[in-house]
Amino acid sequence: MPGIADWDTNAILQTQILAAIRQLASMVASANGGKYKPQPPPRPVTAVDRAREARRRREVNRLFDLFTAPAREE
Repeated sequence: MPGIADWDTNAILQTQILAAIRQLASMVASANGGKYKPQPPPRPVTAVDRAREARRRREVNRLFDLFTAPAREE
């Protein structure tokens, strides 16, 4: 995974080109009856990204717990 210090305009553009080429390869494979799911190129992860992901997971877990709470015995 690239570091945030190495993430400049060139790296951003190269990553976008790589993602587009992989998507094109996926479409060509699908058109020919094959299956290919491209993996997204690695991008740096910031502390804000990690905090957003942790918040999203907490919310998903909270909703899951809400709907899967054990039944009360009466």
